[in-house]
Amino acid sequence: MDEWEDYYQILGVNPDATADDIKRAYRDKSFILHPDRLNGTPASAKDRAQEELKRVNRAYDILGDPKKRQEYHAKWMRRRARPRPTGERGANSAPSTNKAAAGDVSRVKTVALWHRYWSRADRIRVLPRILLILGIAGLIAGLIPYFTNTVAVQIEGIPIQINKATYYTSQGFWGTTNYYSEIQVEPTQATEPNTSYLLVLDSGVVKQKYRMSWSQLELAIRKAKTATNKVSQDEYTALGMQQQYATSAFELRPQHQPLYLVPGLVILTGFILSYMRYRGSAGRNKGGDCK
Repeated sequence: MDEWEDYYQILGVNPDATADDIKRAYRDKSFILHPDRLNGTPASAKDRAQEELKRVNRAYDILGDPKKRQEYHAKWMRRRARPRPTGERGANSAPSTNKAAAGDVSRVKTVALWHRYWSRADRIRVLPRILLILGIAGLIAGLIPYFTNTVAVQIEGIPIQINKATYYTSQGFWGTTNYYSEIQVEPTQATEPNTSYLLVLDSGVVKQKYRMSWSQLELAIRKAKTATNKVSQDEYTALGMQQQYATSAFELRPQHQPLYLVPGLVILTGFILSYMRYRGSAGRNKGGDCK
């Protein structure tokens, strides 16, 4: 060997490292420096990485063999104990390289590490978690319209008695004038409990909509209710000029659309498949390490 090399330092292990530690360090180093992981790196960086990989292979060839390691370790101990002249590299020192070469190798390792953590199935732990969060969020977002969307079905007659319809103004917090239309209603014998009704008052110019419902107890005591709408100034003026209106009633029935749930279910299915793939890959890698 023309030039002394500290194989412990090349592999990044301690001199008292076990065979498993050396094997694991060799795998990590060779994986990072493998040519297949260097896509997108400069040619000079690839050359530096190849030289580094050769050094790693030489180091493992010696330290991975118990007999060769024993002989090398004896030389390593003697070299370490030998006094060094001024200016000589120590036994623990790697061969000197210029800053540009060191920067190239550093960039190679950075790119290789990126490929490693985003290409190996046993390292992609974040993808199933992202899919799980997105799937749950999508399912919740789909459940809201699934249970709240309604369809208005016009009903015969008016099951609600309108006692009074008024229009008024009020001063806002910043001194602005707000305009409102308001009706006071009470249930009749035809009013159904726990049913949402939509009353539409059409004056021919302005159409006002009011939504209300009564519980069983409220129907028993014939509780009157007040519904209010905020209107524009022009609508307020038109309502004051036209006091007559046509009334129509609608029953708001729930409209469950399974289509709202599809995006969340699809993402959750992707989470399950990704998680199963990750677990399978992790199991294979664990079995390979045991060998």
